[in-house]
Amino acid sequence: MVNGRISDRSYRRIRRFGRATFRWVLGNVDRLLMQSLGDADRVSQLVGGSPAVGRVAVIGNSKFDQDIARLTPEQTFDLRLSLRLPQGAEVIVAGSTRSASEEAEVLATYLALREQSPDLCLIVAPRHIERAEEVVGAMSAAGLQGIRKTRLAQTTGPARHLVLDTYGELANLYAVATLVFIGNTFPPVVQGGGQNLIQPLSHGKPVIVGPNTASCRAEVALALDAQVCFQVSNRGEFIGTAQRLLGDPDLRSRISVAARALVDENRGVSRRYAVTVAELARSTSSQVE
Repeated sequence: MVNGRISDRSYRRIRRFGRATFRWVLGNVDRLLMQSLGDADRVSQLVGGSPAVGRVAVIGNSKFDQDIARLTPEQTFDLRLSLRLPQGAEVIVAGSTRSASEEAEVLATYLALREQSPDLCLIVAPRHIERAEEVVGAMSAAGLQGIRKTRLAQTTGPARHLVLDTYGELANLYAVATLVFIGNTFPPVVQGGGQNLIQPLSHGKPVIVGPNTASCRAEVALALDAQVCFQVSNRGEFIGTAQRLLGDPDLRSRISVAARALVDENRGVSRRYAVTVAELARSTSSQVE
């Protein structure tokens, strides 16, 4: 097993209904190479005591090896121009939001923040772009002029409230953010909650997540420990955390350095997996001979 992870939900279900079956299945696996200590502990408990010794190892999360280009200041400036963001305005990017209720939390937080930062801009990137018009409608209902990115050319003037309705651009778009909210972390969530937070961290951005992050538990734990990610339980905490980040440029500068360092320190995991698998293959081959 490579890049192994056991979610909270799966762990509970296996312990309750299928522990014997799961132990039999894992009995046919020679090595269990896990993402984190928590995952390794869970799989060791499920395998049961001594059978796990020598078979379970923590290698890390291969998601850190994804190829994310870090934009130069010049590239970031050009991207801001292409998005028609007002010069010098701070920007919140809400990435991969999943539901109208979650977007309502984002919009309510944004409106509260704008009382102290009237020039603040908002970009919402729904996980499914077919919901783009729905998000524009929610912005309109909140008194905001929402614009789909694909329709920027049909409008004039600066764009303060954008909806990303294209594929493949979110990773770079995080570069224009002052701070980032990661979607699918406020209920209702899908598959335990959470989306990719390595992309904004690669750009050195502070990340805020909601209470549900089971799908990216290992990455969130590392980011929380490095103090580059902030987990909030409700709207009040969301507003308070965002206000603190927006009001403290020095804190954001420290986070920028620490976030990039965190990503760099965790690169190379895929190679370690490959080396471990190759060693097992050589060992097996020599035993057969």
